[in-house]
Amino acid sequence: MSNHDLQASARIWTEYWRSGRQGCLTDEAPVSARNHIESLWRSWFRKRPSGTQILDLACGAGEVARIALSVASEGKLRFGIEGVDLAALERSVERTAFEHGTTMRLQGGIDLARLPFPDRSFDCAASQFGIEYADVEAACRELARVMKSEACGLFLIHHRESAISTAAASRLKAFAAVIGDGIVLDRARQVYEAISARSAESLIASRLLEFRQDLRRIVKLHSSRFAWETNLREILGFLTDLARNPKLYDPLDALRRLSAAQERIAMWKLRQESQLAAARDERGIGALSDCLGRFGLKSGEIGVVNDPATGESLAWRLAFAAPQLSGQ
Repeated sequence: MSNHDLQASARIWTEYWRSGRQGCLTDEAPVSARNHIESLWRSWFRKRPSGTQILDLACGAGEVARIALSVASEGKLRFGIEGVDLAALERSVERTAFEHGTTMRLQGGIDLARLPFPDRSFDCAASQFGIEYADVEAACRELARVMKSEACGLFLIHHRESAISTAAASRLKAFAAVIGDGIVLDRARQVYEAISARSAESLIASRLLEFRQDLRRIVKLHSSRFAWETNLREILGFLTDLARNPKLYDPLDALRRLSAAQERIAMWKLRQESQLAAARDERGIGALSDCLGRFGLKSGEIGVVNDPATGESLAWRLAFAAPQLSGQ
């Protein structure tokens, strides 16, 4: 992965987590899916003995790390929990003493190919929709370095046919149909640029007419075919406000807000596209398993996690373990 790719990934995921998101499932994911994934992690962490050092790769806002923290509290266990993510997290959770000696820390700005930990630091490693976004070869190498003898791990990996991937593809399709190449935002910009430049009223009126015509067309398209897409609804609502009576708005502020909206749309699209690119089919999950094996981490069970209520696939489940080191 190039430095440019790392920078772009850090940027789009920083914006995602700083928007207040706490988890990785789509907004429309049913409660049954969320509960099932949480139950899976709880069951796995409950099998870890007191004193376990846990590494959460691509931790995001700390969803999995906090499940481990909750399990430790419930079972009066002592865990050391370290979460790392490439995104610049809004605020790091500093190393803090909790009941029974459990500690947790989330660190942003960390490339999984360059983990800031000594060799053989962790008893187990977890990743929920994370490691597949990284340079997998380098991340597996680093993971093997920091795992203790006989350590274990569990990854939940994006499935190419999952409900999550299907939702991402549907969202991109909706945006392509409604927003397309962004001409309606360009029309809005032309209106406010003309107002800002104190252009002739005839020019402003002509550009406003073009903006309103394009906007009416895509609002109708959204309501008839893609009303479920809430991100689009928010954008179209913003544009409708701008189109209603442009002279009520400060043109420079409107232009600033349009630039911000275009930037958010671009980052949103990159996130959806990166999720689809990271998702694995059966061959892809096998390649990830093989990659772990090249660095001495032996894969165990590979399966599919399904929503118990709908039967839809949610993720691949990949378990692995580090070998016992010689002399131990």
